[in-house]
Amino acid sequence: MPIINENFALGGLCKELANIYMYKNEKGVEKGVYVSDFPMFRWLQFVNDVTILSEEIRRERYTESIKQVSCILGRFLDFIGTYINKESTPSFSNNNNINNRWKVWLSFSELLATAFNLKSYNSKLKNIEKLPEGLTRWILAKYPFVCAKCGEKPCVCVVKPWVFENRREEPGPYKDYKNNIEDKIKTLSNNITISEDIRKEQNGEYDFFIKGFFNFFKEIYRNSYHKAEIGKIFMHLNEEVGEATIELTKLELIWLSPSDTFNKGTVEDIIGWSEAEIEKKTQNIRGEGASDSKEKIKKQQNKLYTHLRDLVADKKSSPIRKKLADLFGNNFNKINGKPEDWLRFWFIYKISEKFKEELADIASWIVAISCKLCEIKNNDQEGKEVITQLLKIYTHDSPGHTKLRCRACNNSKCTNSCLVVNSCGKELVEHAMML
Repeated sequence: MPIINENFALGGLCKELANIYMYKNEKGVEKGVYVSDFPMFRWLQFVNDVTILSEEIRRERYTESIKQVSCILGRFLDFIGTYINKESTPSFSNNNNINNRWKVWLSFSELLATAFNLKSYNSKLKNIEKLPEGLTRWILAKYPFVCAKCGEKPCVCVVKPWVFENRREEPGPYKDYKNNIEDKIKTLSNNITISEDIRKEQNGEYDFFIKGFFNFFKEIYRNSYHKAEIGKIFMHLNEEVGEATIELTKLELIWLSPSDTFNKGTVEDIIGWSEAEIEKKTQNIRGEGASDSKEKIKKQQNKLYTHLRDLVADKKSSPIRKKLADLFGNNFNKINGKPEDWLRFWFIYKISEKFKEELADIASWIVAISCKLCEIKNNDQEGKEVITQLLKIYTHDSPGHTKLRCRACNNSKCTNSCLVVNSCGKELVEHAMML
């Protein structure tokens, strides 16, 4: 087994961490902690770790804060690794109840696994095929080796913060920066191997080194980290976690909704609601470029409405239907293919794309908080310290780092009892320590 250290692949670390909690026995049956099949519960464990970090920062316990960042990173990579590597082969129950008819996936876990592995359609990133679906690909889609807002490396957002924070309300001053970003994306499309932080795996796929993941964001944003207060950096991390939670909740809502929720009437209700909201938001656009921006929004709005109506109309030649069929492959053929099914699959695709983007943002702010904490401690080994702490947590200080273990029970294959013992044990400790 290869040694797990800072030169290990990021995607490989995701998989190794996930294998602690969800794995297959000798008969090929999935085993592990049962909540591994409940994405929202697993995500809330990650949110809980972020909450603990807020207390450590508030109390100015910066050594403990770095350890907690390592816990957060481990939980974050574990979550991604679980669903990006989970088999999502459709299966069916014999229940013909209308609420279950459409469900290609019998669990939300399987739906999320499919969403994670959907080919990310981004017309601007034409040559990204060398990258498999996963955190590295999602990061580069959002951050093409430059800042996602200003298009520069190092980032210059701190010089003119109002240009970037108000870019939706006042688009005029932001126009040149937006064009710059698009130029950088074209560079990425032509050559994705321009960074030493990316390695080519034995299977021919590309991925970040673990240390390269930290270096990547440091090169872009280190000046910004230096200027920002630790509390504001944490608040931004917390903001991104909240936004990702919203998208995950939307996916689960679609999973839970009965099949008769999605129909032609639903489309008109969605369009009516969004029209009112878009009208409110466009009224806030002002200054130079306001009229052009409003016109672009109107065109995008009409395009989306056309897609929605095409999906529930009997138009088998619809381009958007062909795109969805390509994305989901045989999954869609497993159900009756009624118009409402097309609509549901379209929203699964759109929400999954936004969720991946939010995960990339979380990754950037995990690095940001790591850098700031190490700056406070006069330590310039940000990534190395966090990685070292993470490996200590998941190996219990065993030398070599060749096998990761549960940070609670120290077993390479965790079980349900560990979660119960740990959670209930903490509750007893809390009561016992009350003075």
